[in-house]
Amino acid sequence: MKNRYSDSEVMQVLINYPEFTRADAISYLNESYDDAYDPIGDQEICDLLEEREMESHLEHIRTRGGDYWVNEDGEPRFG
Repeated sequence: MKNRYSDSEVMQVLINYPEFTRADAISYLNESYDDAYDPIGDQEICDLLEEREMESHLEHIRTRGGDYWVNEDGEPRFG
């Protein structure tokens, strides 16, 4: 068992899935925990959203006739 679950947590799973055994319920809770806690995946999602936001921002600038570049310090500049 990966985690110690309270009796109420296990009972809630057994109520929701009456065909489960106690071992099934604990496995289900372990899988739910593993799926919910994914720090690497969370960071990848944040990076993707930041990239999309920047692309959207750049597209907005370009549609208004502006341009975008990075100065020698790596800071974005808009023109």
